[in-house]
Amino acid sequence: MTAMTNHTFKTLTAESPEGTVIFAGQKYQTRTVTYDCPKHGTRYIVQFCHPDGTWPRVTCDLCFEASRPPIQLLMKSDPYKAAYAKLVSLGVLDVQNPMPSATFDGYKVNVRGQAKAVDACRRFAEGLPERLRTGRNAGLGLYLHGGYGTGKTHLASAILGRCKDLGVPGAYVSAVDFFDVVNGRDSGVPVPAIMGALSAVAVLVIDELGVQSWTDAERKRLQQILDKRWDRQLPTVICTNMNEEELGKCCGGRVASRVSQRSYTVSFPWADYRRAHNVSDMAPEDLF
Repeated sequence: MTAMTNHTFKTLTAESPEGTVIFAGQKYQTRTVTYDCPKHGTRYIVQFCHPDGTWPRVTCDLCFEASRPPIQLLMKSDPYKAAYAKLVSLGVLDVQNPMPSATFDGYKVNVRGQAKAVDACRRFAEGLPERLRTGRNAGLGLYLHGGYGTGKTHLASAILGRCKDLGVPGAYVSAVDFFDVVNGRDSGVPVPAIMGALSAVAVLVIDELGVQSWTDAERKRLQQILDKRWDRQLPTVICTNMNEEELGKCCGGRVASRVSQRSYTVSFPWADYRRAHNVSDMAPEDLF
């Protein structure tokens, strides 16, 4: 290697040989080098090999980071937080958790099957960082289906909250808003940029995917986002009132096949909680 003017660096061999790391299911070659910086002294730099087989220019990591924009700083230290920040920065979708106070313990288990639903969602969230690190079942998502008011959004929000606590923040989008942005109104942001940002967050929740008059464009966009995320080995959580058979009729066999192969299905067959606790059933004196 050629030493830079007034600075020297060398590849470490015995102390830190070349190796590989796994990120989002992909393997990357790494190496560690030392760099003598006049400002920060000797620095140990971990580098990732470029796709073409070349290595980045060696420079002081602290000097380099100080010169980078905040989003790039975050991308180096925490790619999942950076991906979320980039999505938010586009400003075209409200991707915030719709129920930030929702927790798994706060979900009332009253009938058979609810405990299993909570357990599946809890395990999905708490194991996500490890699955992303190792690549094992990293892209496997959840398909939460059942009637209105059965708690699908509550558990999806609990997933987002727990994932955020664990350092892998995810994004929420309603199906209506998603299709509106990628197929309808002009948001001022190119659709590929929106799709790219949605495909890069650690976990994406698509809520309120319902029985509707589906257009070919909507089927295409749903298939595209599922494929893009699967290619990155990142999971998608779908909340819907359709079972898998109904999904096939509305969205087509290709979408249904992808969901079936890439998701763990959780059924919510119990009654609407909101109807069972309708405010109109209460006495007026208890309300006003």
